[in-house]
Amino acid sequence: MKTIFQKTIVLFLAAVALSSCSKDDDINPEGNGNGDLLLVEEKVNGQTLLTYEYDARNRAIVWTQYVNGEIHTTHSFTYDDSDRMIAQERRHNGQVFLKESYSYESDERPVSGVWTYIGNSGNVSTVSTVQYTYDQNTVTETVDIEDVGTIINSYVFDSKGNSIQHKIGQGVVDYGDFDGKSGVYARHPWSWKTLQINNYQSVKTTAAGMVISDHIYKYTYNDAGYPIKAKVYDRQTEELVETREYNYIKAN
Repeated sequence: MKTIFQKTIVLFLAAVALSSCSKDDDINPEGNGNGDLLLVEEKVNGQTLLTYEYDARNRAIVWTQYVNGEIHTTHSFTYDDSDRMIAQERRHNGQVFLKESYSYESDERPVSGVWTYIGNSGNVSTVSTVQYTYDQNTVTETVDIEDVGTIINSYVFDSKGNSIQHKIGQGVVDYGDFDGKSGVYARHPWSWKTLQINNYQSVKTTAAGMVISDHIYKYTYNDAGYPIKAKVYDRQTEELVETREYNYIKAN
């Protein structure tokens, strides 16, 4: 159970932490409102952390995560004709280690899913079935792990559609002080549980009741209202923790 929880929280935090961008694309253009620009690169302290690719319908189809300048993990997304994300694969060193699939009824939000973890040998190591319930501003994710047990996660939204709290097992991430401007992560594929229309200006992470980090974000924006830089500070010490940079292209 401990191993499964660790996998779940690490995978989630890594994600929260791609139309291909050619040499002729206009980086950081000045759009005319929310949804006009697509995030294609996110840097931390000058190093690329994530790149994003999109299809002709402005849907994220590939995320690539980097560690020390090297590709670490790729996320590939598949959608149905209604633009709902129905499948995702994560690869490390070219090998798939996690597959997600989702089922829908008439809503834009899934009712169920299956998460399949693949071992180093290429064989299935763990299968989790997932059920979703929706109650006002809260999404409950019930994960039944084969031969292990059940984990219940929850996601809370504010009235504007920003995901403000994620409870993953014993881990909790609280997002607050949203700026009301165009969100960096407004095109998140897992929109039913982690969408953020605007930009959080504070993030607090706890695990088993212990504070892991408590950060404040101070943004610089382009003329279209999208963040192009964030200075991240420790709330208690007020010391600079990191600097994030965001690059965009125009949406189709």
